[in-house]
Order: sequence, then C-alpha cells, then structure tokens
Amino acid sequence: MISQPNLHGAGGLGADPRDLSPIDRERVTTGAFSDLLRLQSREEVHVEPIHLGTIHATTPLAALLDIDQGDDLHRRVVILRGARTRRALVRAQSLVVIDRVTDQEHARLTDGAALLGDVLGVAGLDRELLSWSVTGSVPQPGGHLLVRARGNSVVTRMTRIHRDSHPIAVVEEWWPRFNPMET
Repeated sequence: MISQPNLHGAGGLGADPRDLSPIDRERVTTGAFSDLLRLQSREEVHVEPIHLGTIHATTPLAALLDIDQGDDLHRRVVILRGARTRRALVRAQSLVVIDRVTDQEHARLTDGAALLGDVLGVAGLDRELLSWSVTGSVPQPGGHLLVRARGNSVVTRMTRIHRDSHPIAVVEEWWPRFNPMET
C-alpha cells in the first residue's frame, strides 16, 4: 500500500477520489501496481520500452529525490501491454537514482524488458503517493497509445519509492479511466 499523507488534496484542481471508480481508486492507492494490473486485466503484463537513457537531475528532481543537482538518473518510459491482447494498459515513466540501485538492478533497468517492481523487488520498499489527477492527455512519447476513440479521460499518479528511508525513484503512470463496458 502507498502512504497517503493527503490523498484528498493530492489530486489538485478540485480532484475528489470519490469521482474515481473503485478500480481506479485502488490503482491510485496500491503499491503493487503491476500485480494489481495483472489481476484486473486477467493477463500477464509485458513491458514495451519507448525510451531508455540517463539524464541529470534538475533542481526540482534533486530536491524530490534528496540528491545533488546534476546527479545521474535512469529515465525509463514504457508502455505496459496485455500479453495476450497487446492492448496498451499503462504509460509509465520512472526516474531512478543510479547510485542507489545495485549494478544488477541498473542492468535490468537499462535492458528495459522487466517491470520496475520486478527489478527493484518489494522487500524494504516504501511507496509514497505524491499526486494524482484525472486529465485528458498523456505525454509523448507513447501517450497516443492510450487515447481511446471515445476520448475517455486518463488517470495519472506520481509516487516516490523509498528503500531504507532513502528515495530511489519517482514514477509517473497514466491509464485510461476504468470503463466497465470494456471488461
């Protein structure tokens, strides 16, 4: 589960968690997002890397991750797809502090084929919900893969992952709002 210091205020712009379906509300607040996604989609989830690379932390990112400006971050933008249906389920971007992961974890991040939760494991990790909202757009690259013909809105959340009380990553995820008519 994700710590929720201010879930009601986290959405901003008048967002109210009661406006979300129970499934979207659970996705916003769960820590084991990929496990929940597998259960809800009733299929395995595959990772499709869109962008993998290293960036230098800007001042806001450095403050968010308790690192120095200019420190290296691994940036990973992926689409999570249903293995059977190939349907795009989630666009995710993670920024991982390279100096706070093992060499093996960094190699798996660089490969891009594994889910972030599978790379980092769950033991000793804490997740903190930083924000969530409902929006009508998804950033590029890869955002167009989640746009639905009917123009459904998209839920987004930002979490910070801690290991041994140190922030190691910031993750942003976007997914189409749950529509019971599509299940």
